[in-house]
Amino acid sequence: MTDNLYFLFLDEIYAPNLNDMLKFSKEEIFSRPNHLHFGISEVIVGASSLKDIMLRSERIKKKFYPRIPNLIFHYVDILNRKDEYSDLKLNSKKDAGFKSSLAAFIGDSDFKFDYVFIDKHELIMIENFYLFLTSRKISARGIIVAEARGEREDTELREAFKKIYYYGIGKAPPTELRRQVLDLFIVPKKQNYIGTQMADLVLYPTYDGAISQHHTRTDHFISYQKCLKKKCLDKTKKLIP
Repeated sequence: MTDNLYFLFLDEIYAPNLNDMLKFSKEEIFSRPNHLHFGISEVIVGASSLKDIMLRSERIKKKFYPRIPNLIFHYVDILNRKDEYSDLKLNSKKDAGFKSSLAAFIGDSDFKFDYVFIDKHELIMIENFYLFLTSRKISARGIIVAEARGEREDTELREAFKKIYYYGIGKAPPTELRRQVLDLFIVPKKQNYIGTQMADLVLYPTYDGAISQHHTRTDHFISYQKCLKKKCLDKTKKLIP
């Protein structure tokens, strides 16, 4: 990947409802048998690669779902064959072909990604993006794109970003961070950005493939070990207690 402008697309899994969680103590939350880690994935795409990625994704959508406008790739729905993808239960040939096409799309696309699974409720993966940008062979800058979640959640995200933007984080000092990372855009889901869909597609199979405490599915159509691991910026497990 060699570019002078990169986009960081974010997605999340098992996002907690903070109002509900405030009713319980930390011990009560962690003692639940169905306690899950809140996960975030970041997909980094060079500006010059975006058009090709968008065109390839649209070809897949038009081939398998020509009658559904603005189809969104949502990994869990595809895996469980529900909602827009419920027809896959009745057509094994289409199911296999569609999932194979998506796996090839992710495998062949030019991008990098990273992830973290945490027991906290706020995180912006800015530091790794900054380190990625500053490690490029040519001068590069970046833009962060996140999907809107709701008025309260979006406000919290903007406030967290603003705090990091002006005070820095980890190895990203504030002045240098502002020079490299231009802005955060929160976009409506209906805008259907392929980058946020890719972040969704890589997150769940990474959760099962990289975190030993969470091997719950064996039927993933995108393999962390065979496809995603080589695209990961940092292959160490990122599970923060």
